[in-house]
Formats: sequence, C-alpha cells, structure tokens
Amino acid sequence: MRTFVILSDLITKVANNRTLNLFAGLVLIGTAGYEIYEMAEHSVGASHGVVLYGVVKSLSCLPEIVEGANDLKKV
Repeated sequence: MRTFVILSDLITKVANNRTLNLFAGLVLIGTAGYEIYEMAEHSVGASHGVVLYGVVKSLSCLPEIVEGANDLKKV
C-alpha cells in the first residue's frame, strides 16, 4: 500500500510540473503545426485541435514563469 502512495505522489508531482507542461505544450504546437503545414488539403482536422490544446497548455504555464522571472530579478 505504501508503494501505491509513493507512486501516486510521484505521478501528481510530474503532472503538476509547470516546466514539463510548458515543454509538452510547445512540442504539441510544433508537431501539429508541422502536420498542418504538410497537409495537401487545407481543411480543419484533428491537428488543429492539437495545436489549440498546445497553445492553451503553454499559456497556462506563463503566469508562474513570469512570477519566477520576477523573483529572480529581485535577487
């Protein structure tokens, strides 16, 4: 049972890591953007939703990144 609690805490920390979320969002934007660029037909597809999700995921991390940058500036 203790192993489950430790694993649960680890998964929670990884899921709430802002740097990892920002990186994942940027990767989603990059890969889906490339797929949209390479499409022969210019129709709305799943990759457009992936780009939108990547933008939202990346933007959700910005307030904490700006706050951290301001804290570093004060030091």
